[in-house]
Amino acid sequence: MSEQLQDVILNDFSWKERKANEDAIRIALNKQPKRGRYKRFIDKTGNNLWHYWAYYKNPEEIYEKWLKRLSQEDINLKNEKGEHVLHRLALCGKYKAMELLWNNNLIDEDLLININKETLLHYACWSGCPYTVRLILNKYPDLIDAQDEEGYTPLVIAINRCEDELVNDIIMMGANPNIQDIKGKTALHYTAEKGNFGLYEKLEGFGGDNQIKDKTGKTPESIIEKYIERTDEENIRYNNCLLYTSPSPRDRG
Repeated sequence: MSEQLQDVILNDFSWKERKANEDAIRIALNKQPKRGRYKRFIDKTGNNLWHYWAYYKNPEEIYEKWLKRLSQEDINLKNEKGEHVLHRLALCGKYKAMELLWNNNLIDEDLLININKETLLHYACWSGCPYTVRLILNKYPDLIDAQDEEGYTPLVIAINRCEDELVNDIIMMGANPNIQDIKGKTALHYTAEKGNFGLYEKLEGFGGDNQIKDKTGKTPESIIEKYIERTDEENIRYNNCLLYTSPSPRDRG
């Protein structure tokens, strides 16, 4: 956290609130008035105070207080990565706060994709929170097969994160396991690389094609066969290398 963000604590919050949520509310409110609206603040990466609100432990609990002090228009401002406050909430698994913003009709729904073409559902899959994923899919079912600039679908991200519960939910809601990314890989390729035989068979049962070739000519079937031939120790090393095959929204520039 930058020095600018460490300087000030919200005057509105009690000692107990500050102690419980120290990191989230140490936001740049230098020289903010003790009463009335806060002056508009945007940090060097384009985050405003609503972006920082998303990192509060339970943001829905301070929503009314925050709304009184901040501009509603700022809710829809995006940072340099193209992230809306809902991206941050999805990444943190804060589904209750997401519902609150939607229910109060404060969201411009044309803004819910970042500069890397990542949607709220991509972020939710990175969070590993099944409630957030279900909430987003119930509201925006068309996002289920959305691809980011690398061609990753939410299903692939859930597989790469080893989030089997999310994978199951997304498959059951109709995800296409045969969409290819820029490397020509499908969800079945990534599942085969991880040696997840149970999930591999499940994806096949939902239409996963084990004969699709990636850009190196490998099929899921050829990958899973080689995986079977490795020793347990070799498989552990291989999986450790593959655990984070795509960068999270936090890591991307």
